[in-house]
Amino acid sequence: MCSAIVLIVASCQGNQKQNVNMVQGIPTFDFQAEYPIKELAFQDVADVEYIPLETTDSSLISGVTYMFVSDNEIITHNYQTGSVIIFDRTGKYKSSFSHQGESEEEYVYALGMTVDFDAKEIYIFDYRGLAPSKVKVYSFTGDYLRSLPTPDRLRFEIVDYDTNNLFAEDIAYTDLDLPQSSKPSQEPYYLISKQTGEIQPLKLHVNDRLRNQINETTMLEPDYSQTVSINIPIYPVSKSGKEIFVADFGLDTIYSLQAGQWTPVAAKVNRQTSHGSVIMTEVCMQSEKYLLLYTFDKRLLTKNPPSTPDPVFYLYDKASGKIEIVELFNRDGISYKETLSLNAGLPCSSHSILPANTMRFCYSSSYLLEKLEKGELKGKLKEVAEKLDVEDNPVLVLVKFKE
Repeated sequence: MCSAIVLIVASCQGNQKQNVNMVQGIPTFDFQAEYPIKELAFQDVADVEYIPLETTDSSLISGVTYMFVSDNEIITHNYQTGSVIIFDRTGKYKSSFSHQGESEEEYVYALGMTVDFDAKEIYIFDYRGLAPSKVKVYSFTGDYLRSLPTPDRLRFEIVDYDTNNLFAEDIAYTDLDLPQSSKPSQEPYYLISKQTGEIQPLKLHVNDRLRNQINETTMLEPDYSQTVSINIPIYPVSKSGKEIFVADFGLDTIYSLQAGQWTPVAAKVNRQTSHGSVIMTEVCMQSEKYLLLYTFDKRLLTKNPPSTPDPVFYLYDKASGKIEIVELFNRDGISYKETLSLNAGLPCSSHSILPANTMRFCYSSSYLLEKLEKGELKGKLKEVAEKLDVEDNPVLVLVKFKE
């Protein structure tokens, strides 16, 4: 059954073969329908930029979660050391700092992070378990500026929103089998004042709150259990240019947030949301021509034994009104199957600030050198790989769709 929200913007349908529903100008995606499948090279629809991130003793990156890109800087985070690392737009190392610790001016664990390039401020949600958590604010030179208090129950992932506010998603208690008193919030989205920490709820109700984690609990002894968590690399919130997208897994509508108002971008039908079974969706990119979605079928990970799901990309062409499943590949030597692999760096718009119409990848140096040795790289990517060492930082790849 469609939710009340979706009934406003799109009618429910059965087995769609094409995108035929355009109520109020938004497309309807049926993730269980059969859509045409099309191979699509990045270079056919986008400009591809390779940025080797300079490797120094102070700029080592052990894994990329956060990536923030402006016209002048690239900022990322080393989760092992807690370091914030700043490069210029060409990838040359500029500076870094780490304030990981337990004092008031430090952060214990960066659960969330974002950047305001205009104010030159870095925001880190300092998660401290049972102790009060706060958003810690630092300058680009690493100076501590202030702390923003947050309510005890809330655990935020944060995104830069505008001059005065951060956007926040409360992820507390999601995907856990807990008593009713500890259920996740059904209104999980907020604005947070950058100066005072005052929070302003954004009215978007989500009855069936789900996220990207699978938790398996095993009883080892009568009074002792062990929980193993699997995080699927897809997130409901992403940002492209100045636009924030929310593709909440528990809703039938994908929204963008503009001037404090929710604007429908697309509708979803034929989801299954009982006990965490759902096709999860992330907005990779929206341009004047296209809307690109990235999906995982969470049900595949809940099967026994679990299987590793392949993500699926859905491309909506605004001019023709058609939806296609696209098998994206890089003509410089990265196949569609490799695009889906962790070695090639899964595409991502979440945990990022990127130029408009852009999604990003990160190719590890060891992976590129292996392909170079096999003679599989071409063009600009080959030229970049020829200058790499096996222990170098990853290569940032920006795929900016043409208007």
